[in-house]
Amino acid sequence: MAGSLSQLSNVGLVEHGDRAVVEEHSNGIRILEILVELERRSLHLEQGYSSLFDYCTRRWRYSSSKAGRYIAAARAM
Repeated sequence: MAGSLSQLSNVGLVEHGDRAVVEEHSNGIRILEILVELERRSLHLEQGYSSLFDYCTRRWRYSSSKAGRYIAAARAM
């Protein structure tokens, strides 16, 4: 990927970065929606995880801080 990025023009690289950020935001919102539904159904427990935090850190391999932020945001929704 790094090699292909080095081939982009300055304008192309900025546009590529802008698209990546939009995709990241869309994916983040989708993850929040999934977490809300996982918790509503208690699927994390059914899957053998002791908590939604345990699910995020062990199954999805999120850091503790990232898992905490996503869970807090999902619950605020």
